[in-house]
Amino acid sequence: ATACEVCGVGGYCEEGSVVATRCAAGSYSNTTGNMAQSDCDACPAGSACSMGATVPTPCPGGNVAPDPGMDECIACVAGTFQGIKGSTACETCTAGGYCPQGASAVTLCPAGRYSGAAGLSALSGCASCDAGTYCSIGSTAETACSTGTYNAQVGQGSCTKCSAGTYQPTGGATDCLHCGTAGGYCGEGASAVTLCPAGRYSSVAGLSSLAGCSSCPVGTYCRTGSTSAALCSTGTYADQQGQGACSACDAGRFQTGTGSSECVECRAGGYCPEGASAVTLCAKGTYSSSVGLSAASGCASCPLGSQCAIGSTAPTLCGTGTF
Repeated sequence: ATACEVCGVGGYCEEGSVVATRCAAGSYSNTTGNMAQSDCDACPAGSACSMGATVPTPCPGGNVAPDPGMDECIACVAGTFQGIKGSTACETCTAGGYCPQGASAVTLCPAGRYSGAAGLSALSGCASCDAGTYCSIGSTAETACSTGTYNAQVGQGSCTKCSAGTYQPTGGATDCLHCGTAGGYCGEGASAVTLCPAGRYSSVAGLSSLAGCSSCPVGTYCRTGSTSAALCSTGTYADQQGQGACSACDAGRFQTGTGSSECVECRAGGYCPEGASAVTLCAKGTYSSSVGLSAASGCASCPLGSQCAIGSTAPTLCGTGTF
């Protein structure tokens, strides 16, 4: 040869070298013409450099290089993780999951399990949720089942709605209660008995829907939560089914019986105010030949030469020798 070649990248050439000497493991060089190992740069922390490296290689996820000059990255120990390339330290595994050796991310506890502790290394560290609770993926604690739901078994990822005809008013339950109150019903997921509305009733327990509440018949009424239909009292009526209250007889009408669907027109000789349960007779000295009167003012005064007993429908002429 008539001339020496320039020493290439990744190594160095001492005086008289026939071949280049590679940079030692843990160092690298991306320049030419190096003359000694001291011309190779130490591999930076967070990277590894094999023998003859021309550039540092960042540590992959799950591995780190805490110090400069390392020739290989170290896997994160169990209970830690590292998701960022080129890192110098692993992070403690967060609560709600676990990290096996070399983890690049936290593996979340599956549904039905939880962990409130950090630094877990295996699935076995995730505890099963108790009955009456549930745990979604990555839970750090058990969550009590809400009202209207339950869990009879351990290790559940969600709670089950109470079936129709049952209910549960308390959270954290392991079963549901029978809808055992007459006068109401329990739909799916009920947290309380829903009372039959006004105008309906039920004498049967365990109903699952409003359809089980019967309409009150004509002549009766049903308040909210009724277990039977109640008869309309005297002076009131219900001319349609499904009523929450009876109506008072209109002025000029009355009703002496219970459970009536209509009122009767007030008779002659008396009057009937609103809600009357009987005819109020015109007072002595007055009379009325008309029906449907609503007040005493409708009773006329007896004319001179006549007499009117209580409840008179017409004046009676005074007898001879009287006035």
